[in-house]
Amino acid sequence: MNLCWRLWNRLVLRPVYRMRFRAFGRHVSIRKPVCLKGMRYISVGDRVIVKEQGWVEANPLTAGDECTLSIGAGTSIGYFCHIYAVRQITIGEEVLMGSGVYITDCTHGYDDPSLPVIRQAARFVGAVEIGAGSWIGQHAAVIGARIGKHCVVGANSVVTTDVPDYCMVAGAPARIIKQYDPSSGEWIKKEVGCKKGSPL
Repeated sequence: MNLCWRLWNRLVLRPVYRMRFRAFGRHVSIRKPVCLKGMRYISVGDRVIVKEQGWVEANPLTAGDECTLSIGAGTSIGYFCHIYAVRQITIGEEVLMGSGVYITDCTHGYDDPSLPVIRQAARFVGAVEIGAGSWIGQHAAVIGARIGKHCVVGANSVVTTDVPDYCMVAGAPARIIKQYDPSSGEWIKKEVGCKKGSPL
């Protein structure tokens, strides 16, 4: 990051962001170009990095004026990531996201086959939560699901069901392939699918 950018970021962007975001931490780096919408619904913790070409939006389409998108301290969001909340997305502290990750709590409505999907309202699927210390691999998607702390989501995976703490998931749809065993200190191979509503 060159000196001109650091000065611009410190003297111009950060003061503007602090006025527009619901909360905006210290030493945050949002690297342009990036699309930011609904900043008054978005909270960003200290030392968060949002890399170039991403899209971060909170838009209360399904719950009046209630919408929350929270990004925890120390989280790093990779290039070309797309995070879209209509009600609630909570990303914990020190989460690592690869490039091209897609996270949302909604989907497009398609109930009326007489209407094009683009003309149908968005539909809330479920609150999204990504636990502290987790790693979301490149081009993975998380849609209306909760992921526990210290989890690993494999590249290109599609997570639509809840994932307990200390699990590694992969595939489309994602399934648990390993789980950390604190008694042995090892990651144990599993062949158990994720279950909706499993405890975090």
